[in-house]
Amino acid sequence: MASNRVVFCTFVFALIHGLVFSLDYPKYETRSRVVVQNGRYVDLLVAIGTSVEEDEDLIDSIKAVIDEFSRKLHDVTGLSFGNVHILVPAFWAPNDQLYSSIAWENFDNSDIRIDNVGATQAERLAGFRDAPFTVKASQCGSPGQYIVLTPGFTQDPRLADDFGGYGKALLREWAKYRWGVFDESPTDDDPHFYASSTGDIEATRCSKERQGDLRTSSGRTCRRSADGFPEADCRFVDTVTNIGSAQVEASLMYRQFISSIGDFCDGAVGNIAARLLHNQEAPNLQNRHCDRLSVWEVLREHADFVSTNQWSPPEYRVVHPSNGKIVLVLDRSSSMSEHERIHILRQAAYNFITRVIPDDYKLGIVTFNQEATATSELLTIDDDSRLRLLGELPRPPLGGFTSIGDGVREGLRVLRGGPNGSPEGGQMIVISDGINTDQPDIARVLTEDRYEISTVTIHTIAVGPAVDNDLEKLATRGRHYQHTDFSTTLFDVFSQFEFDSIARRNAEIYSNATRLGPKSSLQIQVYIDDTVEGNLLFLVGSDSTESLSMEVRRPDTSTVDSSIGPNANFRLFSVQVEDVTPGFWTIEMVNDDTQPRNLSVVVGGRVSSDAVPITVDAQWALAEIIPPEAQAIYVTVMKGYIPVAGALVYAMITNDNTEIRQSLYDDGVGADVRANDGIYSAYFTRVDGIGRYGAKIFVEGSQGTTRILTSRYLGRGSNDTLWGLNNRDTETGPFQRVVDAGSFKCNNIRNCAATSVPSQYGPAKVTDLRVENINLAASQFDLVFTSPGTNLMDGRATQYTIRYARSFEDLHRDFDGSPRVQTPSSAAVYLSPSNTGSSISRPKPARSKEVFTLILSQTGDFSYVFGLTTVDSEGNVSPVSNYASVSAKFFESPLPVPPILEPTDPETTTMSRRTTAPIGSPGENAPIDKMEPGAPFPWYYLLLLLLFVIILLLVILILLWKRRGSKDGLIPPSPRASQSSGGPNLYNTPNVGYSSGTDHIYEHSEHPPAYSESMVIAAPTAGYGIPTSNIRHQGRNGSVSGPHQSSPYDDSFVRVAATSGYGIPTSSIQHQPDRGSNASAHHAGSSPYEDVRGVGSVNRDLVRHSSIMSPPYRATDEGREAQASIKHDDWVARDGQTHTRRGVVPDRDPLKEASVKTRGHRASEQKVPL
Repeated sequence: MASNRVVFCTFVFALIHGLVFSLDYPKYETRSRVVVQNGRYVDLLVAIGTSVEEDEDLIDSIKAVIDEFSRKLHDVTGLSFGNVHILVPAFWAPNDQLYSSIAWENFDNSDIRIDNVGATQAERLAGFRDAPFTVKASQCGSPGQYIVLTPGFTQDPRLADDFGGYGKALLREWAKYRWGVFDESPTDDDPHFYASSTGDIEATRCSKERQGDLRTSSGRTCRRSADGFPEADCRFVDTVTNIGSAQVEASLMYRQFISSIGDFCDGAVGNIAARLLHNQEAPNLQNRHCDRLSVWEVLREHADFVSTNQWSPPEYRVVHPSNGKIVLVLDRSSSMSEHERIHILRQAAYNFITRVIPDDYKLGIVTFNQEATATSELLTIDDDSRLRLLGELPRPPLGGFTSIGDGVREGLRVLRGGPNGSPEGGQMIVISDGINTDQPDIARVLTEDRYEISTVTIHTIAVGPAVDNDLEKLATRGRHYQHTDFSTTLFDVFSQFEFDSIARRNAEIYSNATRLGPKSSLQIQVYIDDTVEGNLLFLVGSDSTESLSMEVRRPDTSTVDSSIGPNANFRLFSVQVEDVTPGFWTIEMVNDDTQPRNLSVVVGGRVSSDAVPITVDAQWALAEIIPPEAQAIYVTVMKGYIPVAGALVYAMITNDNTEIRQSLYDDGVGADVRANDGIYSAYFTRVDGIGRYGAKIFVEGSQGTTRILTSRYLGRGSNDTLWGLNNRDTETGPFQRVVDAGSFKCNNIRNCAATSVPSQYGPAKVTDLRVENINLAASQFDLVFTSPGTNLMDGRATQYTIRYARSFEDLHRDFDGSPRVQTPSSAAVYLSPSNTGSSISRPKPARSKEVFTLILSQTGDFSYVFGLTTVDSEGNVSPVSNYASVSAKFFESPLPVPPILEPTDPETTTMSRRTTAPIGSPGENAPIDKMEPGAPFPWYYLLLLLLFVIILLLVILILLWKRRGSKDGLIPPSPRASQSSGGPNLYNTPNVGYSSGTDHIYEHSEHPPAYSESMVIAAPTAGYGIPTSNIRHQGRNGSVSGPHQSSPYDDSFVRVAATSGYGIPTSSIQHQPDRGSNASAHHAGSSPYEDVRGVGSVNRDLVRHSSIMSPPYRATDEGREAQASIKHDDWVARDGQTHTRRGVVPDRDPLKEASVKTRGHRASEQKVPL
């Protein structure tokens, strides 16, 4: 069955494939060596990371896992594995009985990594125990970077059974890594439910024939939200024991752990059984990025599926990297003397030899012009050999022409180490600035020495604009870079060179080229994070060290004591620090000369061995492009393997004449296929001519923004990963990293011209179209997406075309013939008059949020399905977006309250029937089928009604209680006041009332009282205090004790805004009389007090006592002292009867807020004896 499906490839498939990929999105050039030969994969590389302890049993477990994986792969696809290489870490003890010598294998090029996920328990749980996962940055049909298996998963078959066994678990990951497909189960950012073509709400799954139940993480039945969808915690749980569901075999990209699932979904072409039929409606990653193609439709177009073969067990070769050897092949032709190239090369090589390459490795040096010379054979690295090797670097005077081929051939000879040796497992760094003028050239060496070249890893660095066009062909498994003049690429490449695995201990923190003017100074601040434990190096290269000085200061501004002066031979300064303090370090350069200086500044350090480092890896998608091929750049930022989100990531892209800043994003838009996976991506379209383009990546973490995503799963595929983790993300704190992404070439003069770009690149495909803010009562909702640009994700497009149909099939079959969303209200769907934020005819700039509010005028048992295209000023049209749908059924009769999503059969607790409509229409209780006659009465309506009545009664009781007013018990004045030596007289008689302030407390007895018989204590919500300085006593009949001529208070005593919190600031409250000739003019007509500054709130220091019944101060020998509140014994009985106190017990007022009532209580009236 599998082999028949593999060879079955119709014209329809070819046509669909051509339509989907016609815009030449980047395919991503993998570093993998795996190829298919006669239906069998050869040269699969499994590498064990340096965090894994030595364990020979692990090797046997790896072989058993690959055997089971190969068998399942053959059962489904007809392909299998031929030979497999297993690379163990260098620190594992050499063993000639078990290990062969390393050949071409290295950790960075591995297909499957056996490694620990994180250092802490929370970090390990981020991957759900030991779940396998794939790191993939690229688009549909393009390979990923690598697969990760933990030692625990590899050695525990019972754990693997949770994921369906080794065969199915790895086949799922291999499909993503090798064939470029995506998950069909919902991920963290995918919707778990959607509106199907019938108007019912479906669970996101493939195949759609799968049956199941709706449950929350606590196990209860889901409830419906106000928008008609299940609540946020609701998930679809497959009924794995049901007979009908067990006959559904797809899809392995959905939930391969289910025993009945054993194949991928297929498209509706030919005689595809329903049990394998692809669900084109589901809003998953596969449909979003592969234009609704099934997994099998993508696989049939892959080059692997040409032939099949009979299965046989794989052959294994276990290798140990004990003979690490490197040769530098360096250009010494005359052109290297231009633009200080030879001096920059010597400075970068100095850093590599003295600091980067570890002890016990072997290093040789070859220099070449028209002929090559080995200036140093392989030497084992130690302190003595480092000094010897520095002396063998090329130096002026230079001369001659160029034969890169001869340099490579001599480098192979040095790697052999003798007449009977082999270059296998060696590495070569080839650096040149010229075109091959003498034989042998690169093409000849690649032909004549192809076998030896296939056993080594070659990295190339092109220096300057005129380098041989074949140079990158040497880097078949290595990397290729472009060093433009006046840059630090040579430093970056040597600094980031790795020798073992992901456990990178040398981090490049800062790198930049700058110019220091004559008679001037320059300060550079670099943040050193707490993961850098030592070997902190500040290196500055210059075209001359004469009259130039350097100083390094710690975060506490103390100067680093360095007795080592400049190295005039290499024209550089080097300061190394072992005792590292986190914080901002400062480099100060001073130029006392009358000539400017060109500087190359590099800062690096050793990452702590006790911590998993934050690492950065970067790569272009393609090594060469001819527009309209789309180039993309991918930057992976991780702590171990756990994604780091919220970082500032940007690239400085350079060619011969231009430097362009390009921001990168991890938001699932444009070139970025998935949000928050630690992979930051961007398209690059701003080419301006043929030649090489290099990129330096800058990554910055910030406090409170950048975090390690320990709350997300790294791998899924077990029943326990249906709900999210309870872990919290961990903040990284500030950090800086720099890495070089390598280079690519633009090869066509006409297509690469800057003037040609706008007509060749159209807007990018929208991949995040979605429906939000469904308002059933108003029959409206929002259609939301991120705007593309005019050149993929750059600039601003010209127009959107939003179309809709009543089913996914109709829109997919005839998108251009489907109706457009417009403004006339006569249409079935039209733009709301309130839609003012976004415009169809004027898109926002790229990466902006677009929101279109739409209204439905027609409803029924169907869904409206939407898609859109974008047009730029050149008339280029984007591919059709992903689809988004909204049910027209739910707008017919929206529910007043969300119902519980119950099964129709009260005797069952699972969805045993076919779940084609898991939830049904709004008026139904059943999650699957429509309600049938005789269904149980919904008693929950009566419960809701009873709850409403109880709430109403409580509100009435509260209102009645607040209106009790003077019926409350009385609080008489305190009898404890005495005369203060430092303040005014305080009186305490039954016939005296008080007003208060810090500066004055005035008596108002005698004659007609200054206050009405009924006084009201200020409501706490209106402020706890009387202002400090602006309240004066005002009596009647001219007995004025303040500047005002009328009663300063009305019957509510103090009237201030309820929003003022605890009180109004002293300077913000002015007294306002209600009448009289001396009324304050600038406050006329307002309430007695007002917040003239709009402050609205003050701290507790400004709160004053609000009860006039108790003096706010008490006398002491030293003067006045604030009296916090009425004491417990100030409360007295009313009419001789004990009265229950309420509010804050005054002597338990820890904040001393000088208040009788708690905030929120209304004022209570107090009778004052006259």
